[in-house]
Amino acid sequence: MTNKTSARTFTALVLTYTLTLLPAAQAASITVNQDITVHGRNLPSGTYYNTAGKATIFRDADKAGLNLKQKDILQGLEFGSKNGGVIKMISEGPIQIQGTINLNAVMENGAYAGNGGKLIIQAPVFEHGGSIYANGINGGVIRVNASQVASLANKSIIEAKGHGGSGGKVLIRGEDVVTVSKGALVDVTSSQYNGIDTSLICFEGKVVNMDGVSPDGSITDLSKVKLVLKTNSDGSIKITTDLTQPSCTTAGCSSDGEQPGG
Repeated sequence: MTNKTSARTFTALVLTYTLTLLPAAQAASITVNQDITVHGRNLPSGTYYNTAGKATIFRDADKAGLNLKQKDILQGLEFGSKNGGVIKMISEGPIQIQGTINLNAVMENGAYAGNGGKLIIQAPVFEHGGSIYANGINGGVIRVNASQVASLANKSIIEAKGHGGSGGKVLIRGEDVVTVSKGALVDVTSSQYNGIDTSLICFEGKVVNMDGVSPDGSITDLSKVKLVLKTNSDGSIKITTDLTQPSCTTAGCSSDGEQPGG
């Protein structure tokens, strides 16, 4: 099925399920587990559903890359639960995020009723200047595997916070270079949690350019810059430039070999 808009087209392979909204047999058709080929780079805004263990997948059609424009919103939800959804982006060109990706869990009565979702990105270049959210009872997972360069711009946001459970995990891997600018926020904290927090922030690349980091990869005085990396006391922040022994992989946060919804 091919849909065309004034600026973009995309092809979707879909399965259709029925979601009952009311006891009186009123129902709506919900499309899940879409595999969408994007023509013209710009990702189509909207809400996308996946079933447990599956994902919504976006691919570029002509190696031009994928782009989420400023003010555009992609929302992912897990069908049949209160969890945030799983979105996977695969591109032979750059992936640029200027808008908002919302993989938060569903909220009920002002509180999260499920776990944060998962974002998996595979591309030569990843450029993030927007907002990515995967908050929930347990924070979600953001995994970027860039074969060349990954960068977080000033005022970019990544949140995978836990509200009652553990914080989430964020891996930013750029095999050649990872650059994190002043003003970027990566937050995997959790609140009201009395167990062992498994929150994790990882940066991996042959070169890691980051304010507040010394040449040997240790964290220095982050209070003097506006880069914010936030975990709880049980959480971990890891930075490595030795890709033969990637610390994030051994910590279970690698995107290598990741299956959608895994």
